[in-house]
Amino acid sequence: MKRLLIALLLVSLFAGFQPKAEAQQYDGIWFLGFNMKKDVFSGPSGKTVRQAFNHAINRAYICREIIGDAFVPTGVIPPGLPGHDKSIKGYSYSTARAKNLLNNSRAGRLKGLKLIHTDGQKTAKIAQAIKKDLSAAGIEVSLKQIEYEEDDTWERELSAGGAHLFLMGYKVPPQPFEKNDPVSRSEKFLYELFHSKGEANMFFLRNKEIDAIIETTAVTLSEEMSLKDRLMKKTDRMLFYDPVTVNLFYIKELQ
Repeated sequence: MKRLLIALLLVSLFAGFQPKAEAQQYDGIWFLGFNMKKDVFSGPSGKTVRQAFNHAINRAYICREIIGDAFVPTGVIPPGLPGHDKSIKGYSYSTARAKNLLNNSRAGRLKGLKLIHTDGQKTAKIAQAIKKDLSAAGIEVSLKQIEYEEDDTWERELSAGGAHLFLMGYKVPPQPFEKNDPVSRSEKFLYELFHSKGEANMFFLRNKEIDAIIETTAVTLSEEMSLKDRLMKKTDRMLFYDPVTVNLFYIKELQ
């Protein structure tokens, strides 16, 4: 993994992200990621289990009480980037719903899951809040904290895929896109995170349909903006209903 990418993933986020009052839009997302190499998330009941996690975590509390942002995420593409689907309403916070989904999946009470995160003050608070919420839903998670400066250790942990869950953020920089092109930024966002060959795909997601849509978006002419937007929204919806993330908060774009 390139050092530039590691810096991008860690910038501001794990050191204790602080929203800026002057920020008006979002250009990144911070999430709890699922390791799709693990049978609990990739097996026959994996989709239901991942949906249960989305209901189990109180994202509104994390946004408002820890981060200080009243806007609770829905899909993976942030507002302000092409492909953001306003029709997605987000997962409700419901411990009962999470338990029902786990029971229906026959997963029952999950034990022995490991979540890795860095040592930023806000990051640690988020990890503890997630652990508490998951415990209430019958999911036992242990936390492993890595120092923010130890990017080599963080990279090894993510790349090895030993942990079941991880806290991570991704923010698309304005360069090298000419004139800060929002379409190119949105396309890069989807490719790097969710394409099988994306450098930020720490989920080990291998979804041929998503790959094909992202690739089609990339070769669609810029003049066909409406088609590009529909393709990106389709990807957003797929990643919502068959999630590989619990979307915790959007990263504000600094003006």
